[in-house]
Amino acid sequence: MAQQRGAMGRRGLLGAAAAGTALAAMPALPAEAARARHRPRKPIPVTVPADPALHALRRLGYGPTPADLATVRKAGVTSWLDSQLADGTDAHEALITATFPFMSRSPRYVAGEYSDDLVAAVHAYEWATLFRAIYSEQQVKARLTEVWLDHFNVCSLVEKLYLPWTRFSYDLQVVRPRAAGTFAELLKAVLISPAMLSYLDQWTSNKTYPVENLARENLELHTVGLGNYTEHDVKDYAKLLTGCTINLQTWEYEYVPSLHYTGRLEILGFKTANRSANGERLISQFADYLAHRPATARNVARRLLVHYVSDRPSPGLVDRVARHYLRHHTDIGATLRFIVEQPEFFGSRGNKTRRPGDSFAAAVRGLGMTWTGGVDLGTTTSTVIQSWSPYLALLRDAGHVPSEWFAPNGYPQVAAPWLNSNTTLQVWRLMALLVDTNNGEPFFKGLDPAADVWQPGMTYDAVIAAAAQRITGQSIRIEHRHAIADLAGVDPQAKPNAGWRLGGSAAHRAIEFGILASEYMAVR
Repeated sequence: MAQQRGAMGRRGLLGAAAAGTALAAMPALPAEAARARHRPRKPIPVTVPADPALHALRRLGYGPTPADLATVRKAGVTSWLDSQLADGTDAHEALITATFPFMSRSPRYVAGEYSDDLVAAVHAYEWATLFRAIYSEQQVKARLTEVWLDHFNVCSLVEKLYLPWTRFSYDLQVVRPRAAGTFAELLKAVLISPAMLSYLDQWTSNKTYPVENLARENLELHTVGLGNYTEHDVKDYAKLLTGCTINLQTWEYEYVPSLHYTGRLEILGFKTANRSANGERLISQFADYLAHRPATARNVARRLLVHYVSDRPSPGLVDRVARHYLRHHTDIGATLRFIVEQPEFFGSRGNKTRRPGDSFAAAVRGLGMTWTGGVDLGTTTSTVIQSWSPYLALLRDAGHVPSEWFAPNGYPQVAAPWLNSNTTLQVWRLMALLVDTNNGEPFFKGLDPAADVWQPGMTYDAVIAAAAQRITGQSIRIEHRHAIADLAGVDPQAKPNAGWRLGGSAAHRAIEFGILASEYMAVR
């Protein structure tokens, strides 16, 4: 079977001293093994198998589980993708709703309930987002939602009126329901969402003093892109958007005709007399016009290709996808299907880098950890969330927590910003925390994969190979297996007994850390 080498040379599989730091929470290993762990090693290239199911689960979702791999291999990638894009129920969504019921309530209600604990509310939202990535049965829609939350970024931490309270409903009621629909409808919903109106100060705009923030960012980041509009376009677009504001009582979107600028406007060739004080219909028409612009098509195509195929997609591929997007009337699901059908999609396996949040989700899924959720946290949210804080703190140190990117451009989707020693170290610490059986909530840590795969007569090398297959969905090279055995302080050819399996030993936790910190987990 054909193999492809991943383009991930930075981690060098446990050869760096940082690995020792990340394992600080674990019991000490034998001195000889510790010394061996710090000997310089030449990085060993990772090979990525030509397995369509594995690639689809890594790239379109948040990583494989044994059950998911079996499902996709049986159905085929195309059928599985179609079922993922179709409307369906998700049992875990009910679990999240039961645990965080305030997420689906009105912004005003949430603000009232958590008026004295804003940080707890934000952290609860962040955990709900992470749980969706990890446990959602609709993995493709969960990842598409992340793509658009980055594309139409709204930071929950900026000090703006109505934020972060409107940020929760922005996710659940605006972006998620439209993530696989048409870009035109998504754009229309985003433009008038209270979260975006607050984040970019549109709610303060009026016919006398039009605020240009939303108009500018919508043209530069969300649609046609830099260089494809003029200052005149920005100014007239800002005038068109006047009237869109937030109701002071309900904190929901409201259109106020008395705030709307009237008079002739021309934006990117869209001409209107704009005589009526009620400009809502015109705003919707222009958003539809904007979504169908060739420059917007290329921008959206590039956004999807950078996330799903390559940090630097070829101009030819971008044009191909853009044409398909326009032919299918901005249909996001149809565009994603088209991308998956292109040879570049399968040919890019192993060439994308997981961001810290992606690594966290993939690790929890690979370890098979269940979530101890489902109970209404109610007013105890602050206490409960605080007990989960070590995970969130490490993700924050790694620079990747849901909704905490301050700038309108969203978290970087390319590898370069994440290829630094601090991010790597924090991710390693996160992986060490995950395998630490002394750290519990919010996950139920049952029998470790490295212990669970053990059968009488197996060598440590065979156990490591089986655990790696279960966690990553693929086999790993013997050089990597031996490096992991070295880290765990065991002889690859020795045979662990049943006591090792049931003892919660540092060795099989070190084996799992070695797998999670390896390039096999970092590639996407």
